[in-house]
Amino acid sequence: MSAARYFVFVEFTDPDVRKTLNSLRQALKGKRVNDEAHVTVRGPYTQRPDPQLLNQWGEKLDGQAILIADVGMFETPKGYAVFIHAKSKVFKNIWWKPDFSGPSSTQIPHVTMFETSDGVRANTVKNFLKAEAIEIVTYGGALTVYTSRQHSLLSEDEHLFPNRRKLPQERISIKEGLLERAEKLHAHLDKPGINPTFQQMLL
Repeated sequence: MSAARYFVFVEFTDPDVRKTLNSLRQALKGKRVNDEAHVTVRGPYTQRPDPQLLNQWGEKLDGQAILIADVGMFETPKGYAVFIHAKSKVFKNIWWKPDFSGPSSTQIPHVTMFETSDGVRANTVKNFLKAEAIEIVTYGGALTVYTSRQHSLLSEDEHLFPNRRKLPQERISIKEGLLERAEKLHAHLDKPGINPTFQQMLL
């Protein structure tokens, strides 16, 4: 069994943001997702990060706006990942990902929405998400520590996010029927010989 590696995530404390992102990920995947939508900002570590440092990073994150918008894609060791950018001025102050030290899309803070070994499927999902023009603004971000064991992510935090009053500038902008279209797209992706322009039929 390989040694555990620890990562620091930014997760979203607003239940509506979590539901929107997780439901969309699930619809595209066609089954339940095992982890919360998140932005990986630090790691890997060989041991759990010091709690004092976690508090310092968390203080920098507190009260900062996060914009979730614009779609991208990058190659992974297993294929491709389609993501939505997560933009905040605070990320550059807490970012540390030595495994991705070169110029790469993986250096851009993001929420992974879909992973596949097939490039056509990845591009189809990327184009679908671009057409949907999702835009989320939230001030609810919290740090959590995860550890990887046997290729699964296991939370070591309680996920007891404090109650927080929403600010007027926070918003979730999605088109009506998004999840239904994502579910239809998943059904299409499961078929052999998919048409990469299929998302145009869903609009």
